[in-house]
Amino acid sequence: MEQADRTLKISRWALVGIAVVAAVVSYWTQRDLLLRHDADFLSATAIPITVDLAVIMCSLIINSAGVAPEARRRAWVVLITACSVSIVANCYAGENVIQRVAHVWCVVIYLGAEAVASRTRARRAVARKPAREPAKAKRVEKAPPVEGGQETVASAVRPQRSRATGPRGRTKVTPIEDVEASRTTQPAESDLIAA
Repeated sequence: MEQADRTLKISRWALVGIAVVAAVVSYWTQRDLLLRHDADFLSATAIPITVDLAVIMCSLIINSAGVAPEARRRAWVVLITACSVSIVANCYAGENVIQRVAHVWCVVIYLGAEAVASRTRARRAVARKPAREPAKAKRVEKAPPVEGGQETVASAVRPQRSRATGPRGRTKVTPIEDVEASRTTQPAESDLIAA
């Protein structure tokens, strides 16, 4: 267990490192691209930050415990959208194939590492859940031995009460004591046949 926890912590720090490298490369690439296309300094500086902040926010939601599955799915949609914007901008900003591949690689590897970390965290959470205890069996009480020396087992299920319909079609419930008393006072069928 401790080894798995240590590995998970190391992988999280590695993911943070990949995210920092991807954010820095992506930010400066997008900023330079906006400045080359006549964006004002403030817009060129602020717009790439929104992409990186969206990625950070989604990463926190995805990797937080206790987040609803619907919120987690929406965070994935926003994360993929933000990374797609970053990939397009980085690809467009590259002056040759090597630059384009290098800039796109940072974002793609971050997205893949995030998916792996999220899947690992989910499996780890499932593995940590305690197993459910088996349902306790109903207690069966033994009745005292009968004269013949045989033991009888008392049923854990109570006999059903007889039901009668009263006025207005409502069901009346006869108390169990009355039902049992009527059974003992009625003559047995064998007594009636013999008579």
